[in-house]
Amino acid sequence: MPRWNDIGLIMLEIEMKAWVDDREAMLKRLGEIASWQHDFHKKDVYFKVKSAPDVRIRTNGDNPALLTRKQKVMIDGVEINTEVEYQVGDADAFIQLMRDIGVKERLRKEKIGSAYRYKDLLIELSTVTGLGCFVEIEWVGECANRDEQIAVKDKLYAFAELLGINSLDIEPRPYSYMLKHIPRVIKDHTERCQCK
Repeated sequence: MPRWNDIGLIMLEIEMKAWVDDREAMLKRLGEIASWQHDFHKKDVYFKVKSAPDVRIRTNGDNPALLTRKQKVMIDGVEINTEVEYQVGDADAFIQLMRDIGVKERLRKEKIGSAYRYKDLLIELSTVTGLGCFVEIEWVGECANRDEQIAVKDKLYAFAELLGINSLDIEPRPYSYMLKHIPRVIKDHTERCQCK
């Protein structure tokens, strides 16, 4: 389970994402096998911090703003993140503080969608502004070693198969990269679709 320390909430998140070409069909499939949790409208602002991972501030409707730093590792198209996360009382004041101390804003991301639960997996079907529709499958908890992480990765792939996701639709690149290279990313996806 995620745990708190004197810094904030520390958790291990293992996730994958895939392009969704038929949103309605995916909504139907999720409704058949997973339980709907809530809708969301996430707005993220990323800041580039010198010699460290980006800092992200996220707002999501009336929920408290969250500040997150991730250490990312990729294994076979699956992202393994160690995250430190904590609440921020005023997102706008934090953003202004970052600007005032000279930290550069790197990018903004907006996701609108719905979250579902299947056993110990969280599934989000969302539209990412500028990119399109994606399904994300994630597991949050603690893995003591690489073998356990690989077992979780295999669980994500098995669930993706249950959803009917084609392996060509799995997207290993982070949204932050994709949003910086939209024309190339869309071209790559279009070419992969032609191979299916």
